[in-house]
Amino acid sequence: MGGQVLIAQEERINQKIQVGFSQKTNTWMAICAPPFKGFLDYRSKPTVKLVRAAKIGPPLLNVSVAKVLEPLPIAIVMRAFGVCSDKDLMQRVSYIEDDTQLMELVRHSILEADACMVKFLSKQAVVTGSATELVRNQKQALAYIGANVRDNVEPLESAGRKVLEYFLSHIGGGYTRKAFFLGYMVNQVLLAFLGRRPEDEKDHYMNKRLDLAGQLLQHQMRKVMFHFQHDTQKRVQKHLGKEEVLGPIKSLINDSIVTKGLQGAFTLGNWNTGAGLKNSGVVGDLKRMNPMATISQMRQTRVNLPPRSRPSDAARHP
Repeated sequence: MGGQVLIAQEERINQKIQVGFSQKTNTWMAICAPPFKGFLDYRSKPTVKLVRAAKIGPPLLNVSVAKVLEPLPIAIVMRAFGVCSDKDLMQRVSYIEDDTQLMELVRHSILEADACMVKFLSKQAVVTGSATELVRNQKQALAYIGANVRDNVEPLESAGRKVLEYFLSHIGGGYTRKAFFLGYMVNQVLLAFLGRRPEDEKDHYMNKRLDLAGQLLQHQMRKVMFHFQHDTQKRVQKHLGKEEVLGPIKSLINDSIVTKGLQGAFTLGNWNTGAGLKNSGVVGDLKRMNPMATISQMRQTRVNLPPRSRPSDAARHP
């Protein structure tokens, strides 16, 4: 008799900062993968980058934030967290007072952030107050973030606050703890750039986790329930404001969404893995030619990457 087997998906370990270097973009990066919570709560992996934009010039620090069009300067995000003065920012990044090498790298990023804020304020026609107060102002930093939000329809400051609520969502305690954690990520990137700490080996199993059958079904169920929740909301909203009786609850619920979503994962192979991406190759027909072939297939793992990156990536043995 045949059967099907779920191939384990390799993922970055949660809540651990991993530092690496990309030769293609000449960029040092620190990535922290957050845990998952709620329906389709796939938080983006906050990435701090030290990028040398030009061949001549100092490298600059920025951070990738969900729902924001472009990476944001580190200093502006810190100011949005309430760390407005340069001294306070340095204290969260450098833990040694006389570390001039590290502070010099941060200084260049602060100057670049100031230039970005001045350009933004000139477009907004903000002229009240001194230049220093405006550039190092929390509300203006939030407005800068809100101005870069994708498809934003809210006031800029409100949109910036909403973005920061989801940014580093696994760090509790408000803006203060998030600022310290972001400063630690910057510290690790700079130490790796200066050669004071080694680069993390991404293929080492200490820096990975394996999503097995339970986690894969959890991701698929989360995705299906999100669609179920969204469909139910649309059905209920049609009757709101019309003074109509909603009627039986069964008429507002389409339970076939859950059934088809789970069945399609096995029949069509459209699995929603931990990154919130649809991937094929997660389910395979179990080989029964001999016991060794069966055991070998059940021990296979697969790197969880978007289909466009490596569409023919075969399962690997650990």
